[in-house]
Amino acid sequence: MKRKALYLDDSEKELDALLENEDFWKPGKSEWDSEILDITNKQRELEESQYVKSRSNEAYCYLLSELYPMAEKVAYAQGWDMILNIDEEEHTATLGCCGRFLIKTEGDDGTLENFLSQAMEFSEQCFFSAHNDLIKINFIFNLYEKEKIADHSKEIEALKKQLEDNQEKVREYLLEEMVDEYRK
Repeated sequence: MKRKALYLDDSEKELDALLENEDFWKPGKSEWDSEILDITNKQRELEESQYVKSRSNEAYCYLLSELYPMAEKVAYAQGWDMILNIDEEEHTATLGCCGRFLIKTEGDDGTLENFLSQAMEFSEQCFFSAHNDLIKINFIFNLYEKEKIADHSKEIEALKKQLEDNQEKVREYLLEEMVDEYRK
């Protein structure tokens, strides 16, 4: 039995079409597009301004004493290059892994599986990519805790209400887009 799920070509075609579409790179097509974007940005800024980031010693300790030593073992076993960068001001870290292979062998002690699962669980974001016959894995870690210093919940709720009020405009726009696409 053989089963296939082949989506790579379709995905690449969709991405190419999206990137070739000049409208993709332009600001919104209507006044409410920029209005919604402005409201969304204000909401995000207000939400973020309620908090201050403070160093999480527990996260630093876990990254440096447990996860990175495991990563070094994996890098050695797989023949990878591995670089850890820590931004002390932002309390974030990136761990970049690069190599030709990602091999799990019968004699493996589980370090590869443990590293990948723990790194993916601990990371805020994770990217796997291939370039010039190299596998690249990048993990982004937040090494901070957020402490609430202000409460802007009323202003945030007001902005959410504004966004909800614009939902009808969004529906009309999407319907218009669908009709335009259908006519093509």
